[in-house]
This record gives sequence, structure tokens and C-alpha cells, in this order.
Amino acid sequence: MKLASGLGEDVLDRRPGHAASPARELMRHLADLVRPSASDWTARQLIHHLADAEIEDGVRLRRILTENTPVLHPWDDEHYSRHLHYERPVDVSLAAFNAVALSNIELLRLLSGPEWEREANQERLWPLTVEGWLEEKLTHLTERTMQIRHAIGAPHHESGEESVQTS
Repeated sequence: MKLASGLGEDVLDRRPGHAASPARELMRHLADLVRPSASDWTARQLIHHLADAEIEDGVRLRRILTENTPVLHPWDDEHYSRHLHYERPVDVSLAAFNAVALSNIELLRLLSGPEWEREANQERLWPLTVEGWLEEKLTHLTERTMQIRHAIGAPHHESGEESVQTS
């Protein structure tokens, strides 16, 4: 079965480091620095993780906007990966990620200045604003995207060019 991105299902189950090259070796070490516990996840597992993270982040965003300084507890992504059957096909998770991400983007576009400054408590010494939430979310998405690229053996382009077609 071919995915929308043109990748076969077999590619999604490769573990990082399946091919030896200096660029892949560098990416493996970067992934270890970024997130040691998830550095050996397959692309399939990472896709499911990103869908779950988008759903969780959407709930967090809505709580920040509707509750007075909600307490946002950390979620255990390793626990999710063990119990939510990350070996399943990715089509529905890709669709869920896309739908929730578009809903979150639409909501963010409508926020007023004071709404961007709303705060949550994430069990830290400083509050988390909507703007801070978005920055953390984008960092997480970038890190995981790099891990997916590494897991499938896609070269990393600093110019921003994509080597994997997504249409």
C-alpha cells in the first residue's frame, strides 16, 4: 500500500540507522540528543505519536482559552506508544493530525491580543502562555519531523527543500 506521501508501508517500519552514511549517522546522534527515549521509534510510531500529540495539544489550547489558569499535566508519550497500538496503519492518524491541526490553526488565527497572553500552569516555575504553547508545539513538531526523515532515510535539506513528495 502506498501512502499519500508516496512512501510504502514497509518504509514506515524501518528503525533509525537502517542505512549507513555520515548524514544519517549525524541525524541519529541529533535524534538521541533531542529525545533519547523516542530515538529508536519507527516512522509509523512517530506518525501516531504526532497525531496523539496534536489531539492533546488541541485540548490544551482549548483549556488555556476557556479555563482560568488550568493545570496542564505532562503526558507520557512512552505510555501512549505502548498502549495505543502504534503498529496499526497510519492513514487514520494522518487524517486526524491534519484535521486537528487545521482546526487549531483556524482557532489561533482568530485570537485577540489578550487571548494570546492567557496562561496555564504546567507544573513549572513560570506560566505557559498561548504563545509559549505554540513555540513548544512547533519545536516538538520539528524534532519529530527530523526523526521521521531519519527513520525513512530521507536526506536532510537545510535549504528547506523537501525530498519526500506530500501531494
